[in-house]
Amino acid sequence: MLVVLWLSQTVFLNDIYKFIRTQELNQAISLVEREINSPDLEEILTNLEEEHGIYVGLTADFVPPIRDRGPALTDQRTSPIETITEVRVFLLENGRTYRSPFLR
Repeated sequence: MLVVLWLSQTVFLNDIYKFIRTQELNQAISLVEREINSPDLEEILTNLEEEHGIYVGLTADFVPPIRDRGPALTDQRTSPIETITEVRVFLLENGRTYRSPFLR
């Protein structure tokens, strides 16, 4: 039993974390898709950021952030910082498009 717990904490923890965060991101995308034409969209986006740490913004051209680890953090035992990112394009009722990155 202890071996299973140790393995899950040391080997699989990052994969489990990424899976959970990706699921949360997909739920946020679905919520924005449902509410894209809602007058409360700004409040919904604010709640996603404050309560779930998911930033949704309007952008023309989005490039995922580059994380500079610097020379002191190049140790092979440390894993690079990852940002889970999705970019979606939404079509509004008025025919305009809303291109939005979702950052986690």
